[in-house]
Amino acid sequence: MTSMRSKIFMSIFAALVLGIMLCSYMFFIAEKGIHQVEEITNKTLQTAKYAEAFHNSFKSIDTLTNRVLTMTSFITKEEIKEQFDINNKAFTNASKGMSKYSLSPTVQEKFEQLKHQKEGWLRDSKLLLGLEKSDNIPILEIYKRRQEKLHHTLDEFLSMAKKETSEQLLLTEQQLDKTLQTTFGITLIAAIIFTI
Repeated sequence: MTSMRSKIFMSIFAALVLGIMLCSYMFFIAEKGIHQVEEITNKTLQTAKYAEAFHNSFKSIDTLTNRVLTMTSFITKEEIKEQFDINNKAFTNASKGMSKYSLSPTVQEKFEQLKHQKEGWLRDSKLLLGLEKSDNIPILEIYKRRQEKLHHTLDEFLSMAKKETSEQLLLTEQQLDKTLQTTFGITLIAAIIFTI
């Protein structure tokens, strides 16, 4: 009789310990999944923030260049340089942020293309603003084409980053569901075995 009680007690105790261990594991997996989702969401928000800063700096330099080229108002060379330097610094910081928070090699590759186009466009801007000298001054049509190309690549970059984020969030959610279902199944089987 005592032996039977001991066996029942040991079975219940073993099931309880196993249940606690499996629940702890499920909690750990859920916590890990939530952390992954937060990380991906944070990367997306940061990419969007830096992309907006990139776009704003791009527009500011373009506005400055158009102002100088159309000669709608008087502006000194010192003012041009000061405004260009401020916006170029913001441009550089935005580029670094976008690179840092890009998720995959594909998006990184698109960013490198964007960066290369940005450098060419900036070179043209400096020449048109008179901040650098060269024998080959770009004609306005070429400058505008580069500008449109840069804007288009920025849109592509953002579109790719958003798509990739959605895919990664979905994948993380599916992996988390699968792991939790497997763990729950093992817990259920173990509970049934120990009650028999």
